[in-house]
Parts: sequence; C-alpha cells; structure tokens
Amino acid sequence: MSEPFASLSHCRVVTASGSRCVADSCDCFHLERDKLDSEIDDSQLECLIQQYIEANASGEVTFCWQGGEPTLMGLAFFNKVVGLQQRYSDGRTIRNVIQTDGTRINDEWCEFFRRHEFLVVISIDGPADLHDFYRLNKGEKATYRRVMDAIERLKLHGVRFSTLTIVHAENAKFPKRMYDFLVGIGSKAIQFVPLVEKLGARPALNGLTQAYSLLGNKSGVTQRSVSSDGYGRFLSDVFDRWLQKDVGQVHVDMFDSVLSAWCDQPSSLCVLSPACGYSQAPEANGNVYHCLDCAYPQTKSGSIHKQTLAEMKSSATTVEFSLNKQRRLTGQCQSCSYRFACHGGCPKHRFSSSQSGEAQHNYLCEGFRQFFRHSASAMRLMRDLIARGRAPSDAMFILQRQQVVTAELASSSDVLCSLESDSACKCGSGM
Repeated sequence: MSEPFASLSHCRVVTASGSRCVADSCDCFHLERDKLDSEIDDSQLECLIQQYIEANASGEVTFCWQGGEPTLMGLAFFNKVVGLQQRYSDGRTIRNVIQTDGTRINDEWCEFFRRHEFLVVISIDGPADLHDFYRLNKGEKATYRRVMDAIERLKLHGVRFSTLTIVHAENAKFPKRMYDFLVGIGSKAIQFVPLVEKLGARPALNGLTQAYSLLGNKSGVTQRSVSSDGYGRFLSDVFDRWLQKDVGQVHVDMFDSVLSAWCDQPSSLCVLSPACGYSQAPEANGNVYHCLDCAYPQTKSGSIHKQTLAEMKSSATTVEFSLNKQRRLTGQCQSCSYRFACHGGCPKHRFSSSQSGEAQHNYLCEGFRQFFRHSASAMRLMRDLIARGRAPSDAMFILQRQQVVTAELASSSDVLCSLESDSACKCGSGM
C-alpha cells in the first residue's frame, strides 16, 4: 500500500541551496522561516552522510533531498554525495529521492538520475492555467512548460518519477481535472499536499504576506491557502475518480495511508501517524530538526557538530516532541471515530478551535472528517478483501457490479410502477 512512497524513517536533507529557489513557488516552506545558512563544506557533508548511514540499523537507507531547490547545488555536489554514500554504505542499500520543481533538469541531470537510480519527485500543480496560477519564476514568468519538458526528458531517459501537487485555493476547485491530468502525464505515485499558510506580519515575495508559524498560535490563513472544506471535497472527488479505474495502478499517498490505518498497519504519511519525529531534518549548516515541516527554533534537536544523529534521534527532546502529538489532542480529537486514521493531523496545522472552543485544534479537521466519512464504505470493502487474501483492486469490479444491479433494480421498479399505474387507470375507467 505504501511501497511507492519513501519510508517515514529517512533523512530529509535541506540542501545547501537553503532557502534559494528558482521559482516563487507556493510549496516553499522556507517562506515561513528566517534566513538560513546556505553554505555547506565538504567536511559537513561527509559528517552528515556518515552519521545518518551509521544511525540506521536496517539494510536500506533513504536520503530525501529538498529545500528550496536542490538542483541549484549542481551535479558536482550530487556526484560527491553518491561517492560518500558508497564509501560509508558498509553493505547497506542506499536510495535517494530528490524533490524538485524540474525547471533546471536537462539531459545531463537525467543521465545522472538514471545511473544512480534516483527517484525524482516533480512538483506540479495541474494543467498550465492551474500550475502557473502561483508557480511563477523570479521574473514572474510561467514555469509549466519547463516542468513538462523535464517530465518528458525523465521519461525518455527511463528515470523513475512521481509527482507532488500543492492543493491550493484555486486548483482545489477542479479535483477530477487535476487527477486526470496527473495520471495523463504518467504519474503512478501522486502526493497531494494542502497549502495552509498562517498569516504573519511581514511582507514577502510577490507582495504576499509572509506566513510563519509558532506552534499553537491562532491566526488566519493566506488567500491562496485551501479551505478545510475545500480540501475535504477535493480528496473525496479524487477518491471517487481513483476508485472507478485506478486502484492498484495509481498510488495516491493519502489513500494508501488511510487504507493502511483501516488495516491496522502503520501510516505512510507522518501527518496521519500517531507520533512525530520519524525522519530527521538536517540543514546545510549542520543544525538538525525533529521535523522538516515544523523546523522552527523550538523543534531543533541539535547539531551534527556537537552530537551524532543517532544520539539526537534517541534524545529526551526528540521523544518529547514525538509524544506531544498525541498528548495534546483536543477533546474533539480524542472522541472522534476517525482518530485511528488521523491522530489529529500535523501539529503545524493545529491553530484553530474545536467545536467546544478548545485551542490547538487542526485547521483541516472538517476536511479530513468529510473525506473519511466519504471513503469509509470503500475502505472497509478494500480492508475486507485484503483480509481474505484478495487484491484491493477487486473493489472496483464489486462496486461497478453493485451499480449495475442497482440500476437494473431501479429500472425494474419503474416498469412495475408503470404497469400498476396503467392497471389502476383501466380499473378506474370501468374497463
């Protein structure tokens, strides 16, 4: 269920590009952060790679490269990376995932990705009009065409790729169009990330208000943020489309994760897991955070120059951060029938109020509940199929047959009603 997506236990590296981006993208979480140190020297890089490999007891180690735009580091940097990984692998299998906006990918990059078996996660927010609604480069020029060129190059070179789509206020209005587009460009593994930006007080790029977060603080959200209800409708409509024809063929991270929960299996998404801190987030300057999405001063776990990654991962502050996710649930969350699938969502989004007025409730709560209710019967069916040793994709054919039977029964009922009506008319006329 979660195979196409990177394991929760991995190293999400904010590359030395730091907060530098090619585009003023709406998924750039660094807009919520103070200026980062954007330099990394060879000794820091070697220390980071060595420590992370040694901190993993399993035979497979996954590095995820992201933050702002990792390709800005250049091929020489990543050639150095794979060389160091090979030096310290000690028999382990090393996997690399790179998240990129795709605007700098050329044939040379593609050859590198294929040679070293990188999984490339391309950020694309739909067809041209929806993608370019917010994803403009520094010169405010559209980026869609360059991203699509990158995808075609990746296909040509046989490079594995998946897609990451930011669900914002505009593209959330077109769920089925969005899904059909992503499947149409060849994406077999789709990630949907809701854009939720808290309003701050400082101006940022393109005249937008900078969004930054101090966990638990109440605030409004930017206009381009998706509403909770809009996100719920988006997921529900996409789920219906996926359920019609693509179960087992196309993997959607949210659907895989929720199905895992129905099957009493671990979630593939940290935001829907009972605890935080599965993945460490080192930055170029050596600082390490418990979580990349909540990388603020209060979630810093240390520095690779003072402690090893293994020591930080098992430290009291890391354990405290992990457990706080479930300790700080509102009463509404604790009594929710869908808690098993959600666990209160990402702490970063806990800045709304619950129905009873409790603070630190998840902004996306109603959207999640809407989707969980909508998908529940199909999720139960797929869970039961899996328990019987059958493929969850069998649900498509079962549901299609049910629709045919329902239509046939409705048609038969209409015929009977018509016959009864005709009979009543004849009796009433004395015939």
